[in-house]
Amino acid sequence: MQDLERKIYEVLAKSEATVGLGSSDTANKLIEAVRPFYKQADRTGKSSIINRLNSMRKEPGIQFPENLGELLEK
Repeated sequence: MQDLERKIYEVLAKSEATVGLGSSDTANKLIEAVRPFYKQADRTGKSSIINRLNSMRKEPGIQFPENLGELLEK
């Protein structure tokens, strides 16, 4: 989980400096970065990852699509 958090931090740091945190580009980059962790996780891990991403909808305001779980499965 620590590697996942590091990856999320890297994406957020780069996006904050370029396109902004609330952009769809940031959401797409986070989905791409998290996907390998999601695919390797068990059901509990997948739920934790979804919850982590959903928490970012409120703070810092990243607009993930409603079908987030489906996108991570691809």
